[in-house]
Formats: sequence, C-alpha cells, structure tokens
Amino acid sequence: MEEYKKILPFVDIRMLLLDRYKDLGLSEKEVMILLMVDYYLNKGINIIAPETLSVKMSMDISEIDSIFLGLVNKGLVYVKDDLTTSLEGLYKRLFDGVKFEIGKINTYTKEESDSLYSLFEKEFGRPLTNMELEVMRSWMENGYSINLIKEALQETIAKNIRNIKYVDKVILSYIREKEIKQEGFSTNSEKWRHNIEETIEIANINWLDKK
Repeated sequence: MEEYKKILPFVDIRMLLLDRYKDLGLSEKEVMILLMVDYYLNKGINIIAPETLSVKMSMDISEIDSIFLGLVNKGLVYVKDDLTTSLEGLYKRLFDGVKFEIGKINTYTKEESDSLYSLFEKEFGRPLTNMELEVMRSWMENGYSINLIKEALQETIAKNIRNIKYVDKVILSYIREKEIKQEGFSTNSEKWRHNIEETIEIANINWLDKK
C-alpha cells in the first residue's frame, strides 16, 4: 500500500488542499472544481461529469468542462474505464513532500494517544471533558506531532493556564511561525518595510513648495 493511503483517513483533505493549492500551481476555480468532486465522492456518487458539477455550481458548464478536462490532463483527477472518477492523483500530489511541524504526517497508536490523554489529565489535575478529548483527537487527525503538542502544553502550564483552547492557540501559533519563516519574512519585518517606505515617501515631498 502506498504511504499516503495509510494516513489519508487521518487528514482533512479539503484543508490540506486549501493550504497547498498555490504550491501546486492551481487556480481558485480549479480548487473549487476539486472540492466539488470531493463533495460528490463523499456522497457516494462516483460517476462525475461536468454536467454533474454544474448542478451545484454557478460557473458556465463549458468553463466547468474545460477546467475539469485540464485537471484530468494534469493527472489530478482520474476518470477510469468504467467512467468512475477518482482523486487519487490529487492525493498523491498533496502528500508529496508534505511536512508538518513534526517533519512528517503522524499516525497515533492507541498507546500513544492514551499516554497523551493521561499527560493532559495529570497537568490539568482533573479528567478531560468530552470537548477536550475531541479537540485532542482533531490534533491527531491533523497530523500534529506528540512533541509539538507536548511543547504547547508545557508553554501553557508555564503560564499557569490549564485550558485546552489555549493549548490549541499555542499549537497554531507555532505552525504559523514556521510558515512565516519558510516564506522568508516576518510580520515585524513587513511592518518595518512599510514604515520605511512611508518615511521615504514623506521625505520626498517638497515641503517648501507647499502653501
């Protein structure tokens, strides 16, 4: 079995597509078509044609047909001999080189997840609620590493906070910080650049001519 098929059930494909479509060179219209194909597949409809998609979309059917064919040619959408549609090509591309904070998408054994639950209950000093358990399951399904979750928990406890939502905020801030570093800029440097440009613009004004 290909590696991505093992982790597919644990990952939100739609979120991953929205996160990576720019890297894959896809347009927003192509993404919308892919999301709609995924929608029909999840409803158990496997034979999908442009006419099928047009039922739920406002785009002209000729445009849908052109984009759909383009996605087939790119190898993202498969139309098999029996006319059934598959997104196997998209899945392969999405998981190709994907690296989360942990370096790769994680799957959790029962022992690992139980150990993580126990750690949170120990640090919180009480049993976890159903809502808290659901949040933690979402972390695991999204592929967040044990180390990332533990680090976020430690930061939360260090601030004398025992709140699962705060841990979730810390995790998201870690991920966003890494994304910013990968993109080669920071919010501070962007603000600094804007201020410098504004200063130069003001300096170029000929104040003596102002009346």
